[in-house]
Amino acid sequence: MRVMLTGATGFLGGHLVDRLLADSVEVTAVVRSQSGADALARRGVRSIVGALDDPKAMRDALRLPTDCVFHVAADTSTWRGHEERQTRTNVEGTRNVLAAAQATGVRRFVHTSSVSAFGQQEAMLTERSPRLGKESWINYERT
Repeated sequence: MRVMLTGATGFLGGHLVDRLLADSVEVTAVVRSQSGADALARRGVRSIVGALDDPKAMRDALRLPTDCVFHVAADTSTWRGHEERQTRTNVEGTRNVLAAAQATGVRRFVHTSSVSAFGQQEAMLTERSPRLGKESWINYERT
């Protein structure tokens, strides 16, 4: 099995890499830096250096036939100065990953969001809770 993974150098993505490699899955990761690519290469992960908001990088990452995409990358900054970059990464980047997966015939796409999609709520969250993130003043919750 071959998968493409975004966010492989982050907390969640790093744990997912461990699990996939333990299951002998061939992993291609999209990473932002050469140092991230080098660290993953030492573990047996093929990497493409590029940004999520770069459609060509997403297509390059899916050049080999791929069974599944795991999209776990996100810009989680809460600083207002990062809002434009964050929107490019979280919104446009997700669109680019989806478009590349669809264009290359990937049959499975797993997108990981966060509790922030629910926005600020006082009640205990359940699957039936409204998603209020899009109404938040915090850009990360909106994106």
